[in-house]
Amino acid sequence: MLEADLIKRIEDLERRVKELEELVKPKIIVVREITKEEAKKLILDYIKSRKGEITSPLELSEHLQIPYEIAHEIVLELIKEGRLEPYEGD
Repeated sequence: MLEADLIKRIEDLERRVKELEELVKPKIIVVREITKEEAKKLILDYIKSRKGEITSPLELSEHLQIPYEIAHEIVLELIKEGRLEPYEGD
């Protein structure tokens, strides 16, 4: 019984270590040169295709391969225009 408990605990620890490794694994993000207007269109299309889902400028930047600063600026503009709602959860 003690041996089975130890094996289970070791397996659990190994699983947790793998999860943590995934969190800290470096990511390589390719960012393309794009105009602000093109980026805004990409962001609007992305958001429309995922209606009702919560996203962030970082996620938009990674998925669309656009600079984070541009994604953040566009999200703020879309909120001011009333086309997006800010997420104020957790």
